[in-house]
Amino acid sequence: MFLEEAIKELGYSFNISKACDGDELNKIMEKDLMFDLIIMDINMPKKDGKQCLKELKAHEKYRHIPVVMFTVSQREKDVEESYSYGAHYYSEAKCTNEFTCNLENTFQH
Repeated sequence: MFLEEAIKELGYSFNISKACDGDELNKIMEKDLMFDLIIMDINMPKKDGKQCLKELKAHEKYRHIPVVMFTVSQREKDVEESYSYGAHYYSEAKCTNEFTCNLENTFQH
């Protein structure tokens, strides 16, 4: 819910698809949908966000899509790995203003 509100606050209108875990994300990808932005948590069940990020960036159709890692994890290793796997931004869930700014910067590029 928070993520949808942050996007609306920026004045953008998007269709939003939700995946509660890595397996659902794979099913969405199989439907051959296109996205302007992917926001995911590192701590998703079944398959973590870093593994999903690696798969997205290895996929020809999805590798150019900006990915924002939105999570409660503050571990430096998670931050470093997320960027090394191709994340555009890493945002802690408690930093809502930073997250909104990162979204706006992503949409402007």
